[in-house]
Amino acid sequence: MVGKPTSISTMRTAIASAALLALVPQVAQAAVPAVAVQTVEMMAGDCGSSIAAPAAINDPAYNNGATAPISIAARVPSKAAQIIGGASALDAIRAQQAGAPASHPLFSSAPAKKFEPAAAPVAQRNSGCAIGASPFASAGTIDLGQRAFASRPVVQTYYAPAPRKDLVLGSRMVPIARTSFDAQWQRVGASRANLSATLLHVGGKDGQRSELVASVNRWVNREISHAEDIDLFGKSDYWADAATTLRLGKGDCEDFALLKMELLAAAGVSRDDMVLTLARDLIRRRDHAVLLVKDGDGWLMLDNVGSAPLDASQSHGYRPVMSLGAKQSWLHGY
Repeated sequence: MVGKPTSISTMRTAIASAALLALVPQVAQAAVPAVAVQTVEMMAGDCGSSIAAPAAINDPAYNNGATAPISIAARVPSKAAQIIGGASALDAIRAQQAGAPASHPLFSSAPAKKFEPAAAPVAQRNSGCAIGASPFASAGTIDLGQRAFASRPVVQTYYAPAPRKDLVLGSRMVPIARTSFDAQWQRVGASRANLSATLLHVGGKDGQRSELVASVNRWVNREISHAEDIDLFGKSDYWADAATTLRLGKGDCEDFALLKMELLAAAGVSRDDMVLTLARDLIRRRDHAVLLVKDGDGWLMLDNVGSAPLDASQSHGYRPVMSLGAKQSWLHGY
């Protein structure tokens, strides 16, 4: 009978030890919700405060008497909180799952903070928060009153393109050996008439080519009437020499250009500085001919449409096809 109480005492000791071991994990598990609750409370309040370690962890009976303080220096809000300017509903659900009391600010009966869109003014945060002022925060309401703002006029300046001395009527001249107009070109070139008397009526100052060119262009356009080759010569295309055009007082576009060339040559302009250009009139949709005269680095165009010579670097509504000079012929490329 003496050994029986000893067995009972040993059994009670074993049961008590097992119960103590079963309680230790529960104490450790209870510490986690306590930390979560204090974290949520800190997020709803002063975001710069620290979290004290739960009493269960500081208890000497836990973890062999060792203490494990936990401190969070500053809260880093979630992405959702940064966008809406405060705690989200998801944060409240997480706090509730962590065991926070019903009186917690995130889901208490107190009026909840109104959610605001990202572009709207956000509520002021404490100075200790890790996130600074929202870049979308409004600087305040501006009272415009009855002011009317007139749109500022936009002034646009347009500049005419600089003349391209390397272009002739908007194209480039490509030398060629022969053309289908060589026979007519050589025939009119061989017919030389004495035009001294005519030059007396043309005018123009000696030594100034630009004035001479303008005077010749103006005089021929005034004194010669336009007529088609079929009416004058019974042919669809016939190039008349200068003397014939002066005698008839009529001619078509190439007759105008050939007479101007002969008058300028009689006045001393080199034939190498003059070119007869055959083109397509894109406005009137017909074939045309003009005279080009060298002027410094560029060319001047003498046309029977208009009395003033024009800068020949621009197309002026013409599409040049072929040019014939004293020693060279060209096709026009684009």
